[in-house]
Amino acid sequence: MCSSEAKLSTLNVVLLEYALAQLDIKTPCVLASQLEVECERGGPNVVFSICKCVGAKKYLSGVSGPDYLKLNRFQESGIDVEVQDFHHPTYPQLHEPFVPCMSVIDLLFNQGPKSGSVIRSARGIS
Repeated sequence: MCSSEAKLSTLNVVLLEYALAQLDIKTPCVLASQLEVECERGGPNVVFSICKCVGAKKYLSGVSGPDYLKLNRFQESGIDVEVQDFHHPTYPQLHEPFVPCMSVIDLLFNQGPKSGSVIRSARGIS
């Protein structure tokens, strides 16, 4: 990582893979740059193009997704858009009171091997 070839994106991928492993999340990840996607310019068009490229049947959107996604394009292509209804779990942190919406690093440092269970409890998954 200390070579002249090092890039922030490479570090981000390594950190993401580490966090997923610690949370016992086995969902495969693919970088958009690894796909042969021809997209129209603009965020919602890129998301739609990637979904089409990977053969997605469902797209999990953030809460503001319906404000900018062209939902009719997804529907016409048979891609269901589900808006996440994430309820942040609480967990013991080193200092009280609990501060929500910290990074996964906070969760890992405070809960260690229990972190995956904490995340899954927020979705009602054991």
